[in-house]
Formats: sequence, C-alpha cells, structure tokens
Amino acid sequence: MMKYVYVTLDVVALLFETIILLRLILSKTDPDGKRFQHLVLVSIFMGFVDMFWGLCYESIFGLGPNALNFASALYFSSCAVMSYWWFAYVLGLMQSKKVKKSFHFYASFPAVLVILVSFTNPWTNWMYSIGETCYSYARGPFYPIEQVCTYGYFFVIMIWALLKSLLEKDKSERRYAFIIFCVAFLPTLVGSLQVYTAYLPYSCVSYSIAITVIYLFISVQEEQEQKRRDARIKAQLKDAINQADAANKAKTQFLFNMSHDIRTPMNAILGYNQLMKKKLTDPELLDYQEKIEQSGNTLLSIINNVLDMARIDSGKIELDNNIENSGVLLEEVVGAFAVDARYKNIKLDYEVDFVHKHFMCDRTKMRQIFINLISNAIKYTPQGGRVFVSSREIECEKEGYIRVKSCVRDNGIGISPEFVPLVFDSFSRERNTTTSKVAGTGLGMSIVKRLVTLMGGTIEVESTLGKGTCFTLVLEHRIVDDQYYEMKNKASENENKIKDLKGKKVLLAEDNDLNAEIAQALLEEMGLVVKRVSDGVQCVAEIENCSSDAFDIILMDIQMPNMNGYKATKSIRLLDDKKKANIPIIAMTANAFEEDRRNALDAGMNNHIAKPIEIPVLKQVLLEVFD
Repeated sequence: MMKYVYVTLDVVALLFETIILLRLILSKTDPDGKRFQHLVLVSIFMGFVDMFWGLCYESIFGLGPNALNFASALYFSSCAVMSYWWFAYVLGLMQSKKVKKSFHFYASFPAVLVILVSFTNPWTNWMYSIGETCYSYARGPFYPIEQVCTYGYFFVIMIWALLKSLLEKDKSERRYAFIIFCVAFLPTLVGSLQVYTAYLPYSCVSYSIAITVIYLFISVQEEQEQKRRDARIKAQLKDAINQADAANKAKTQFLFNMSHDIRTPMNAILGYNQLMKKKLTDPELLDYQEKIEQSGNTLLSIINNVLDMARIDSGKIELDNNIENSGVLLEEVVGAFAVDARYKNIKLDYEVDFVHKHFMCDRTKMRQIFINLISNAIKYTPQGGRVFVSSREIECEKEGYIRVKSCVRDNGIGISPEFVPLVFDSFSRERNTTTSKVAGTGLGMSIVKRLVTLMGGTIEVESTLGKGTCFTLVLEHRIVDDQYYEMKNKASENENKIKDLKGKKVLLAEDNDLNAEIAQALLEEMGLVVKRVSDGVQCVAEIENCSSDAFDIILMDIQMPNMNGYKATKSIRLLDDKKKANIPIIAMTANAFEEDRRNALDAGMNNHIAKPIEIPVLKQVLLEVFD
C-alpha cells in the first residue's frame, strides 16, 4: 500500500511544479530571464525520474532488475544535474556580475563524476548492486560520495546564504539571502538523511524539491510584485517630476514674458516722471512727483525680486566676476539709500576696513545682496532710528583669497524668535503689507540667501523683538594682483573723463511710441540728434541707404515686429561697407536679464541697457562707446 502512497506524493509534487511552470510561461513574469522556468523544468524532469525509479524499485507493473538498474543510473545522474542547476541558478542570482565562466566549469566536476560512476555502475557496482529481484538492492562504496557530491551543492548554497544573511548590511539583500538559505535547507536535510539511512522513502527527494520550488516561487513572485510596485511608484514620481518641471518652466517663461510686458509701461511711467520733474516748480507737484517715483521704483523692485527668484529656481543665474574696489561698492549702495534714510530721519552710516584694495566678485549680485539687506533695515526701522553697515577683511586660510565679513545692523522693530528660522524662506513675511504698512513680496531675503550660497558664503541673522536686527554675511573673494590694479585704475581714469555727447547722431529702433518718445527726449537733453524707426527692417534699410557718417550709434530694441533686434544687428554686421557694418549698436530693451545681455553681445551688439532706462546708466554706456 505504501508504494502507491509514495507514487501519489510524487504525482502531487509534479502537479505543483507543473502548475508553477505553466503560470510562469503564461504570465511572462519570470524576473530572471526564463532561468527560473528552466530550473522548474529540470525539477519536473527530476520528479519523473524519481517516480520512474520508484516504480522499478517497487516492481510496479512488473518491471525487473534491468529496468531498476537503468532507472538508478538515471536517478543518481539526474540528482547531480538538478543539484548543480540549482547551485548555478542561485549563484547567478546572487553574484551574477562577479562569477566567472571558468568557475562554473570547475564547479560542474562533482556532477560529471556522479554521472560517470552512475552509468558505469552496472559493470562496477561501485554505487549500488541489484540482485535478481528488485528487493535485493544494496549500496556500494561510492554511494556516500555520490550523496556528498550531489547534495554538496545545496550545502554550499545553504552555508553561503546563511553567512550572507547574517553579515549583509542591506536589509533587502539580507532578507533575500535568508530566503535562499531556507530554499537550500530542505534538500540538504533530505540528502544528509539518505546518507545515513536506507529507509528514507525515495519520494522525499522529489517532494522536498517540489516544496523548495513552491517556496522560491512565492518569494520570487513577492519580489517581482514589489518590483512592479516600485516601478509604478517610480513612474508616478517621474510623471510628477516631469509635470512639476513643465509647470515650473511654464511659470518661468510666463514670468520672463511678463518681465518684458511690465517693464515696457514701467519705462513710460518712470521716464515721463523724470521728464516732468525738470519742468515742475510747484513744491506740492514736486512732492507728488517724488512719491510717484518712489512708488514706481518700489514696484520695479518687487518685479525684479519675483523674476530673480524665478531665474534662481530655473538654474539660469550664474556668477560674472570682475575686478572691484573693496570700499567703493558698499559706498555706492549706502549712498543710494541716503535719500530714503533722510526721508525717515534715520541715521545711515557705514564703515570699511580692508587690507587688500581690489578683489574679484560679481558686482551686480553683491549690490543686490546689500540693497536687499539695507532696504529691509530702513523699511523696518522707525523714524529717528539708526542703520549701520560695516564690511571688513578677516583672516582667510585659502591662499590667494580674502574673507570679507559684512554686517547690516539696525535698531528697528526686530524679529520674533519664532520667525527667525523662517527669514530666508520664500514668500515668508512676519507681518504682511496691511499690518506693517511696508510693501514687499517676502522674496528679498530668500534671494539674498540663495545668492550667498551660490557664491559659497554664509549668512546669519540675530534679532531681538523691539530692539533690532543684525545680518552677518561672510564671503571669500579672489585677490587681484598689481597688474589688475593698473588695468582697473586706467579704466577708471578713462571712465572719469568728461566727454561731450552733443551733436552725436543716434538711430533709435523702437516699436513702442511711448518708449520712443521718452528715449528721444532723454537723448536730446544730453545733446544728441535722434532719428527713430519702428522695427528691425526699417533700421537695416535706413543704414543701407544712408551715408557712412549719417549715424554714430544705433540704440536697438529687441522685441520688434517684422524683424527683431538680434536679426537686425546680424544683418548690419554683414554689410559690405565696413564703417556701416562696424557702427556701435546698443541693446535698449525690456529683456533685462544677464542671459539677455549675453544674447545681445553674441548677436554682435556692443552693450546692453535694460528698461526702465536709468539716465546715469545710459550716459555711462554712451561715454564708453564714444571713448
């Protein structure tokens, strides 16, 4: 009766393995490139061989000793091949990139030895001997060696996986190693028992392999499902990142476009306001004019902050280091706030202490940092208060560099302890415009922080509510040698030369009538003769048809109908008349960013002026061109 039970166990084991194989084939989810399918197929073959050997051993269907002899050779050979196949599979699974092909060649020797001994056994009886009846089956001297060679593969897998599960630092790798240990343990146990007892039913081998296949299949399926979940999450995150990037790009592009569209009317407002100032004599009207100018500059500052933040977030902001005088930069910024300080009766002082006279820095971004810090100090300091700005050179360990510590201190309203950690966050304001009566976006300090970080420096804030605030900025700058001093001093001498602009002939390319009227009025006040055209096509045509000395300079808008400023400049630079082709061209545009300046220079322009037009900047650029 037991013989039929053993055969039934074999059939059940084969059924489980076959179902798993079909599921793998139909679902196409084998994570190891069909290697696991091949492994299951080998296990199924081993199960059939095991069952065939059992049928012969139990003399079911009247099979005799010759059939049992052949079945035994096939059984032992299949066991060795199956064990090696499991070994190779697990080895490739865990260390696929580190195992050389030569290792597999040498590792297969025990299996080859078992196959040779098994199929020569009918003549040697080294592994087993069979009498005239199937029941007189005896083990030979090589039988234990065959078991060691066969199940040694599982034993090596088991020990290796056990050590890896104990020593591996990565949790997922440790878990997977433990699964491999469990997979190898059952066949190793069955093989070891068969060495010491002849009474272990043959179906235990097949059944242990079947259970191992099922267990590994479940583990592999779990891992595969986890991979699918991770892949879905990763895809969702990627989609979310792509959507966020697209939204951010759209926002940035929108802000860049708005920069141009807003600066154009702002240029008209501030330009007409400047022209009006010179014609006003009524003190009350002058007061109105000053307030319009202050409000316009405040609005322009807010626009600049929003756009600067967008540029920083988009990664389009870069450092443009040049030679700077260590004391002049701070003096200029503090001087720019003298009127605001007097208006609020605030005492604004500064102090500089430098050993080295010149260093390299990005002047524009340094000004922006100090403007934001000093502007905030004046905004939040009540009338009769004090703002003190200091900048001094401190010890620096980096050779060829200086370290500069700057402080902006006020005795204003201060910042609460709860808000101090949020000072540099975007859009953060402790008091909104309605509460504090101070206009702002909450971006100024965030921009300062990001610019300081971009320069590799640090900034800290100390504040006491009701007593004042101190921002401390530390930056490193490369020292400039004597050769640069001479170049800078020579350039400064040239800049300071008084030059007469009267009579210079200007071709103004501007499509906006209001901006053209303002620019023309400002230029004519400086004594220049101005002719205006409305787009790039007219500008190129005017230069082509005029004499070589008809114009001394072209002031070129960028965004114009029919032909933009870049294309118009390139067309002029290609003219046959070299004097016309080399005429100075200055971009005068609401495209106000550093990349816009670079684009203008790349197109062949000589310089770049941003709108709204600042008269000192315009005059300085013109002086440089006519030097």
